Amino acid sequence: MKNNQMKLLLLLGLTFMIPNLVSAQISNDPFFEYIYEIDSANNRKLHLNADIMPTFIDTSLTFNKFFIQNFKYPSIDCIQTRIVITFIVESDGQITSKKIINKIDCDITNEIMITLDRLPKMKPGLIQGKTVPIKLTYPIILESIS
Repeated sequence: MKNNQMKLLLLLGLTFMIPNLVSAQISNDPFFEYIYEIDSANNRKLHLNADIMPTFIDTSLTFNKFFIQNFKYPSIDCIQTRIVITFIVESDGQITSKKIINKIDCDITNEIMITLDRLPKMKPGLIQGKTVPIKLTYPIILESIS
């Protein structure tokens, strides 16, 4: 199929994004918990939520918009595939540990990784006024149209 026959749909469902949609939480709320996982390679906390979540420095940019603008759908026959990607926004805003975390139905891994490599530096996440590494996870739906 040709590139102009492909349509890229980015569906960021609440069921997948709950920790990542939280922004501006009240940190003095006694019921609010910071969710994190331990990065076994570096033995450090990777937060999944924060008082202020990472954002693009260009505030007009969203992950959806960035991905649509930068992803070049390869000319392969791929009817539909759901992809889940993850990356870390470090305390200094650098993007690291970019990964595809599920099996993909067709071979578009290279183009997805090229797109993720284009992610710009971001404003880091904040917990109680301190920058922390935040692990973000996004589901992406790529769908072919005829």
